[in-house]
Amino acid sequence: MGAHAEFSPSASSRWLACPGSIQLSKGLPDEPSAASYRGTVMHEIAAQAITLGMDKKFGSEKAVKLCTVCHKRVHDRPKEYGVGLEVDELGKTGQQVALDDVLDKVVPYVGWALDIAGDPEVEAVLVEQQLQVTSSCWGTGDFVAIYRDGDVLVGDFKSGEVEVLAKDNPQLMLYALGAITGQIAQCRDAVLVIFQNGTPDQWEVTSAELAAFRALVLDAIEEAETPSPALRVGDHCKYCPAKKSCEKYADRGMSLALQDLGGDDSLPALANLSLDTLDSETAAKVVDAIRFFGKWSAAAEKVLTDRMKAGFEIPGYKLIEGQKHKAWRDKDEAAAVLAKFPEAFNEPVLRTPTQLMKELPPGSVDDLWEQPRGEAKLVDSAARGKDWEDSSVFSD
Repeated sequence: MGAHAEFSPSASSRWLACPGSIQLSKGLPDEPSAASYRGTVMHEIAAQAITLGMDKKFGSEKAVKLCTVCHKRVHDRPKEYGVGLEVDELGKTGQQVALDDVLDKVVPYVGWALDIAGDPEVEAVLVEQQLQVTSSCWGTGDFVAIYRDGDVLVGDFKSGEVEVLAKDNPQLMLYALGAITGQIAQCRDAVLVIFQNGTPDQWEVTSAELAAFRALVLDAIEEAETPSPALRVGDHCKYCPAKKSCEKYADRGMSLALQDLGGDDSLPALANLSLDTLDSETAAKVVDAIRFFGKWSAAAEKVLTDRMKAGFEIPGYKLIEGQKHKAWRDKDEAAAVLAKFPEAFNEPVLRTPTQLMKELPPGSVDDLWEQPRGEAKLVDSAARGKDWEDSSVFSD
């Protein structure tokens, strides 16, 4: 899929609000997830379907057929279409995207895109193309249509359930700037579209608004590249990879949440609240605080767990191995050995070792499964569980 830009449009809501997050998150990987993998696959299926439909001059009436064909194509040859890495990393999470999901989410988007591409007023269409604003700010636009009069339409397909709106969307505005390569005078207007759950959400932005936004972007990039750029706490912290180590996020966020509830920044102020008698306004503040503390505590525990794995000690606490389910050492080999047992399969999927150990003759699966090592888990020192050991100590 290629490397990401330092100032990625998809993360622009974060770095525009907090320029310091760029330096703080440098070198930190984005953690893969089943949801992000599904999104990658759906985008690839959509891109293939739109490209194939445009080549054959199809309209929206062929969207179902195109998506069905491309669903099979992408899943049969994932690495050829750039999703092999995600398959390798998440191979045990049930990574295949069901055709029903594709028909529900992708087909309406593909049909919409093909109808726009077939508009005689559209001069050029870009599908999954790199759009560059500056040498360090660029991203891949899902769908861009450039009209003969100079206007631009930018479409972004969203496969997730969290609602995203087109109005004032910085990611789409950056794609619009990239589509016109920064030549504001050549663009009268841009139409920004978020396509999600089968419905387009549309917002129009003028060339003057784009010019003003471009100035804000350049200012944020300039500040981010200074020795000590500003760090700011807000909703944009939610997906920041650096929040686990950001003192601003921990200190200021916790302090503000507690002050909002109890008039000071102490934990007793929160603990002394009577939940049974809270008014609606205070209850809303409590929910806000709970959500913040939940995110912060999870991030803090991850950092402290990693430190303990490296030898750091915390009085009264230890690390144990988390539990993992039994798994096949080699799924293909297990399927071949167990082929004589029809009950071992929920066609066409091989059932789990735990299920089959209870139903097949004793010893049938003994040499075919393994118990993967669990992740380190931070617990009270009196808790039961197998002590965690650093596997690198025993490696060559």
